[in-house]
Amino acid sequence: MVLADELPSVRYVTSKNGLNQRETPSATSRKIGTLVYGSRVVVLEKSVNSVIIDGITDYWYRCQGGDGFWIFGGYLSSTIPDDTEPVLGYWNTDRGQKYYWHFWPDHTVSTGLKETSGDWRGTWKLCGNKLTITTVPNEFNTGESEILDIIVTVINRDRIYFCFINGNKEYLDRNNNVY
Repeated sequence: MVLADELPSVRYVTSKNGLNQRETPSATSRKIGTLVYGSRVVVLEKSVNSVIIDGITDYWYRCQGGDGFWIFGGYLSSTIPDDTEPVLGYWNTDRGQKYYWHFWPDHTVSTGLKETSGDWRGTWKLCGNKLTITTVPNEFNTGESEILDIIVTVINRDRIYFCFINGNKEYLDRNNNVY
């Protein structure tokens, strides 16, 4: 459960079946999307009253994104589920707090400078400790798609180490900050 004095906060979806996004804090409200297992959300507000869904008592939480959406808190955790792929999430790099990597559950990835639109995007696949990223051309990466192969060493759930094929190395620390 997310306490009122902890808002806003980062939470992770723990329902293996995904978690419905609702227009208002009600199970009968219009469904506007589904978050997949392991998704990271920023919780902004909690409903006044708790409810019971699937035998779990918790509140509804309004989350950041678009015009905002509501999800049931009984399927949220303050930590990412242990059985998700280890790269999943939002990461700071040792290049400074302004740089990030973001690996989504749908196997998309972005990296770049925080608070700017200067980033590149792509898709990712992890096989053992080999991470393969295929970049997608956009306004900042107008060339051909590239394939990056990275060897990943998991130090723990909140710290990983990248060794790029070209010899570059980088530590990543999980970012559970709201920004």
